[in-house]
Amino acid sequence: MTILDRLRRCLKSEPQPRSAEDLAREEALRNRLRDRCMRFRSLLSANKTALEAMSDIEERLAGQQPYGMDFVRASSSRVTQAVSRMISDIGVLSDNAFPQLTSAFECINLKILELQQETVREQGPLILPLNAISYGDAPQVGAKMASLGEVSSHVGLPVPDGFAITVSAYDSFMSNHGLRNKLERLMHDVNTDNLDELLNLSQALQQAVLAAPLPAELEQAITDAVEGLQSKAAPGLTLALRSS
Repeated sequence: MTILDRLRRCLKSEPQPRSAEDLAREEALRNRLRDRCMRFRSLLSANKTALEAMSDIEERLAGQQPYGMDFVRASSSRVTQAVSRMISDIGVLSDNAFPQLTSAFECINLKILELQQETVREQGPLILPLNAISYGDAPQVGAKMASLGEVSSHVGLPVPDGFAITVSAYDSFMSNHGLRNKLERLMHDVNTDNLDELLNLSQALQQAVLAAPLPAELEQAITDAVEGLQSKAAPGLTLALRSS
């Protein structure tokens, strides 16, 4: 029998059946490879997000466009979320070969949170009556409410009575019982490319906000403002809430 005949015979031979252990091992390897590929794509996506956010920050610092703490908080949150996801993906891909990344990240993120808390908006009143609001109060009540207050107090056109809950009240609420930090922690490990994770995050954030109690001072200020409206209105006062 020639070598060519032997090769033909080998090629025509039936494959040997594999054991259940071999099949299970192959399936486990495929699953592991699939998971690592997904993690690697997630790592690249998070890296892209972090670089884009840092580029936005650099452009604001170098340009003429004004920005405030809202931009700083949003940008830093975007970066920390992306970096947190990168660390998680690197941990899986490297079998947790770099545990020091987590401790370094937590240390840096704590400093960022401390900086944000140190640079909170200048505190003002928790409540402002509508007839006391002018354009200058826009940083505390928003541009639309400031315009409505300007009409009420200076133009003399009829405007329904009311009051504004200010940005200072919002800051007080977010700082109460560490709510702001809790929301930040919830957002850190979310894969923003995964719709299910985003939906779950949205529900978790809403539940955290709805479950948080109002600071006693803010609750009393709102109660007093509503009672003031009731004292000036006919029985059966109906309130409308506008939120932006």
